[in-house]
Amino acid sequence: MSLLLAILISASSFDVDSVRYIAIDRLKEGRWIEAYEHATIILAHDPEDLFSLGLLKYAEYNGLVESLNPKYWMLITESAKKILDFWEKFSRTDSLNLNLLKVLAVASLGDPVRASPYIDLIIKLDTLSAGNYMMKGHVGRRTGNYDDAIRNYKKAYDLDSTMKDALVMLGNVYLRMDNIDSACVCFSTIPRGHPDYIVSRVFEILCHLKLGRIGQAETLFARIEPDIEENEAVFYGSGSIGTYIERLRAGSIQKTDTLILLTTGKSEPVRPLNGQSFEKYWPKIWPVAVLTSDNVDFIYGSRRITGPKMIELKPPLYPTELRRQKIEGSVAIVAFSDTNGSVMHVEVYSSSGHHAFDEAALAVVRKARLEPARILGMPIRTWIFVPINFKLMR
Repeated sequence: MSLLLAILISASSFDVDSVRYIAIDRLKEGRWIEAYEHATIILAHDPEDLFSLGLLKYAEYNGLVESLNPKYWMLITESAKKILDFWEKFSRTDSLNLNLLKVLAVASLGDPVRASPYIDLIIKLDTLSAGNYMMKGHVGRRTGNYDDAIRNYKKAYDLDSTMKDALVMLGNVYLRMDNIDSACVCFSTIPRGHPDYIVSRVFEILCHLKLGRIGQAETLFARIEPDIEENEAVFYGSGSIGTYIERLRAGSIQKTDTLILLTTGKSEPVRPLNGQSFEKYWPKIWPVAVLTSDNVDFIYGSRRITGPKMIELKPPLYPTELRRQKIEGSVAIVAFSDTNGSVMHVEVYSSSGHHAFDEAALAVVRKARLEPARILGMPIRTWIFVPINFKLMR
């Protein structure tokens, strides 16, 4: 940490603008990690600072940090449009600064129509960055311009052959175009150790099944089965993908049987709930395929999931001592919902700073009633975010 920054932080009144000014300088110099560190300092004082949230989004997207604090991940998700609006205005003051434009482009990826002109400008300024073509590929994929997506993902991989993410996304686009053979080739090239290794292997299995190559699917599954059990593939429906292959081979699968395959979209290991033990991060659930007795249908995005939805949540009991002291607070709780809508487990996601508030919030969420999440009408287990506020009557 610089001496100037230490002085700013130790001052009686924290000067956000001064720290932001330093972060902007680091950004322009390409010193991304230092800029990121300054952003986290700002967020410690103002957790909704749009400049800093945009910078953290960029850091996560480009792998500058191993994982984002879940609290900031949630804020970024909830404030995506505000972040984009802020960075759009902010970048106009220095529109030719490449590094500021890169943050803007990442901030705009959720809105591909708005993202496209910024990414085109970045590519003109920096024609040899594989990451720029990856962003352009994302825009093509999300707008349905698959030929453009393929061209840009291939360009990204040509510029940087270590960027296996480009092949993962290329396989995804080929699936959407029903080019199953090409998709299978892409997924088969993802090496062990890559965050998407297991998901890619699962997609490769599904491609073989889609093409009627049961033997190849069976062989590949036998090779990766131990990895699946310890990694990010989570299965719902009529047993596991291994069971599905066995029953398909034996001809014992029924027309009414359906296996829905979902992944968490995270690279960290995921394990099912085991008593009170589970991974402490916010998982994103993505449906990827529906397997029936005679077909494999791929699903794209999370729009096929509905819920979960809160049906009944009673007001929390206000802790007597905190009420007496006229203290207010907010707690964020995550709850794990079963297929019948009951709450299986609760955890404090973001503490109020007062143990009594946290415990009162946990108690009320444990008794909540939920409409379970569903995919294609089938109820599934998933997480729900529950904010609890303690406010005094005025």
